[in-house]
Amino acid sequence: MRRLLEDFDDLFDLTHRIGDATLGDLLEQTVAGLGQSSQNWGTEGRRQELLSESGRFVSFYYRPHLFPGMELKLRLAHELQYRLLPQELPPGSPVSIAAVLESYCHLSGDLFGWEVLKDGKFLIWIADMAGHGVRAGLTSAVLRILIGNLRRRSELGSFVSDLNGILHDCIRPKHGNLYATLFVMTIDSAGNAVYCSAAQPPILLRRADGTIEELEPIDRPVGLFSGTKYREEKIRLEREDCLLLYTDGLVEATGWDNEPFGRERLRKLLAEKTAGPRELTAAIYDEIKNRQDIDKLEDDVTFLAVSL
Repeated sequence: MRRLLEDFDDLFDLTHRIGDATLGDLLEQTVAGLGQSSQNWGTEGRRQELLSESGRFVSFYYRPHLFPGMELKLRLAHELQYRLLPQELPPGSPVSIAAVLESYCHLSGDLFGWEVLKDGKFLIWIADMAGHGVRAGLTSAVLRILIGNLRRRSELGSFVSDLNGILHDCIRPKHGNLYATLFVMTIDSAGNAVYCSAAQPPILLRRADGTIEELEPIDRPVGLFSGTKYREEKIRLEREDCLLLYTDGLVEATGWDNEPFGRERLRKLLAEKTAGPRELTAAIYDEIKNRQDIDKLEDDVTFLAVSL
């Protein structure tokens, strides 16, 4: 526990220096609400379902696993991580989203987010920090703050290259084995999409006619090498297409039979569940629970379904 708290102190100081007022405001809210909002953590989780004025929706489920007698700092970190996740679907969003984050322990190294940019494009991303626990969880918070603060978010190649360089310079001196896989995409109202994939598992795309495509990783993880230049790929999304973003904890989750969940099982569920993002994520989550004890995961399990 002492080592965990030392890691927390190091990275908490780092998030404070990077996030500036952003993190300070979040901490103030977190401390004020800690007693009320943390009592249900690790049980049924937190679920949000919101409908935007345009008729688009977001369905969001988050459940970390706590242990009895947790230090106040770690409980604070839980609450901070939750507040760093998106809390609404902004006006003007061209998509509907359903998301699940099931953390295997007290802090998740997985994180995701979305926003509407100034040019009207919708930005969505998912990241998986190497490792587990406090170091991975707090470093994912650093990544989240950097993504929110960096400019040029609509120019994805330059944006991810900048993100990689800053994350590398911040993390490597004291935490040399930390880096993140990342998938980030912008979508405009006409369905024109641009993405960068930094070693993230292949993103699945179900077309309206039922065909499934894979968006393969094209570059190294972020934070690993300072000089990496990240490339963009372009695709066109149509109505009723559905994107499935996920971390490796989903496909590597081992069932009662010791067989991993696997990408083929994921492709099969994507092909069968054509009603929409909520139905797809619910089916995937049910399949995970049917195959193993959901309270004894070996890694964080995170996935998002996105449709126009």
